[in-house]
Amino acid sequence: MMTTKRYLIEFAISEDDSVQRYVAGPNLSLDGVTAWAEKLEQEEEIFESFTIKDVSD
Repeated sequence: MMTTKRYLIEFAISEDDSVQRYVAGPNLSLDGVTAWAEKLEQEEEIFESFTIKDVSD
């Protein structure tokens, strides 16, 4: 059975500013989302940090 997971990723740009993105998909894993966020953080070089929250129903 396919399980749809939904995660909220918040990328900190500065102490006072951030960008939030939702990602969702069947059988999406926290490890996969974390790896994607780490790669984006390295490529963009503007994010100070990120947090991920599972917001699945």
